[in-house]
Amino acid sequence: MTATLPVKPEDMTPEQRELYNKQRGRIVPWVIVAFYLVFILPLIGFTVIAFRNMPSEVTQSAYEKGLNYNITLSEQAAQDALGWKSIAAFDKGELRLVLNDVDGAAIDGAAVKAWFVHPADKKLDRQLDLHPVGPGTYAGTPDLAEKAGYSVHITAAAREREYQTVMLMGGQE
Repeated sequence: MTATLPVKPEDMTPEQRELYNKQRGRIVPWVIVAFYLVFILPLIGFTVIAFRNMPSEVTQSAYEKGLNYNITLSEQAAQDALGWKSIAAFDKGELRLVLNDVDGAAIDGAAVKAWFVHPADKKLDRQLDLHPVGPGTYAGTPDLAEKAGYSVHITAAAREREYQTVMLMGGQE
């Protein structure tokens, strides 16, 4: 067996050199095409995904809310200093709220409102006034259109003070 030594381009005949150059240069365009495809195809795919799936959370007046953030923090501090506690439950289509002051005494005579905020469709949001059903206990039955993970924003006003809380529902039960 004889080993063939690599032939240098200078030692080739013109026909061999032409064949060598043709074979050597044939892969270069494919490397360039593959390079661009590796970067362009995912970019196109992510662009299509971005346009088909619009963001689900949009904050209206985000700039103004950002400017008022310190006010929001001071309101939260005032509510924390108030010391009121609540227990909210949604069972068998009824929302029930138990409201107590810092000493654990029931808070009677409060004006209690609840807003059921649908996670995806603003047209399905509902508002409900809760009525007293016992000492510090308020209840109401909302007319919810469908099972959904509503967030329930509850506001209670009594003794010239206001208390707010939020409850998340895992669907209508």
